[in-house]
Amino acid sequence: MVTIHELEAISASHREGKRQLQTRQSHATAFYDIAQLDDDRFAITIHLSYSVGDCRGRGTPFEIFETRQDCVDHFAEQATRFFAGEVSGGCTTLSQVTAQQEMLTLLDGGLFGFVEPAPASIHLH
Repeated sequence: MVTIHELEAISASHREGKRQLQTRQSHATAFYDIAQLDDDRFAITIHLSYSVGDCRGRGTPFEIFETRQDCVDHFAEQATRFFAGEVSGGCTTLSQVTAQQEMLTLLDGGLFGFVEPAPASIHLH
């Protein structure tokens, strides 16, 4: 868990900017923001969601890791677990199932594994 002191150290100047994956029709979104801490560790916050079907989502406050790559690996693992979860029930739609498949393809990255998107210039609030 992040302490108050560590949270205060995650200033906008230390943050890389939001990195986002989004399906073609914006029905599924996964984004994260990484910040380097003063002690050379890294912190990441993650947000994952569907905007169709059951509209489920999940997010995490900043979590601290020893390396930046640990943060990226954590994002890929959490996003894959979320979007690979069973999509069923009364609120599920074909659009959600399609978005799920598209997002899992984006997260897979093919031969070279997960490829990070470029950061946006706007930071998370």
